[in-house]
Amino acid sequence: MLREDAKEWLNKLTAEEKRAITKYTFNGKDPDGLRLFEKINGYLDGYYKPVNSKEEKTLLKYAGLIEKGLLRYNLQRDIIVYRKDFYTSALEKPIDKFLSTSISTKGVLTGKPNIAIIVPKGTNGGYVELLSQEKFKRQREFLFNTDLELEKLKEDGLYIVKRK
Repeated sequence: MLREDAKEWLNKLTAEEKRAITKYTFNGKDPDGLRLFEKINGYLDGYYKPVNSKEEKTLLKYAGLIEKGLLRYNLQRDIIVYRKDFYTSALEKPIDKFLSTSISTKGVLTGKPNIAIIVPKGTNGGYVELLSQEKFKRQREFLFNTDLELEKLKEDGLYIVKRK
């Protein structure tokens, strides 16, 4: 179902938005050892300082294109997504960066997920599998847009939250 919704969404995206999301989901490292998504999220979260103004402009451009593209996605049903995170308490404050999750417990990159997020219909984010490079499609990624707020429901082996 999400894959079908994503096909409709792709038709609404500009070529630049598609390219930005694809580059974001690619896990290759830059010469400095960081991945694009780490730089964008670090910059948005205030802990990454671009090496120069050119890099800062690039990060702002990609972040803007991704944000704009995700705004075009229309989540048509409630879903549950998963994530592995070492700092679960960080999810209890407003999230000003993009947040990667998987619609499958097997799609979490760093092992078994410790977080489940209940995502209501209409949430601002997008199922980006169709824009991911081939070797990353198995992640089955749902990418939350910036300005996300979550509410902790319980913590009993699996940290369960829902979007506010």
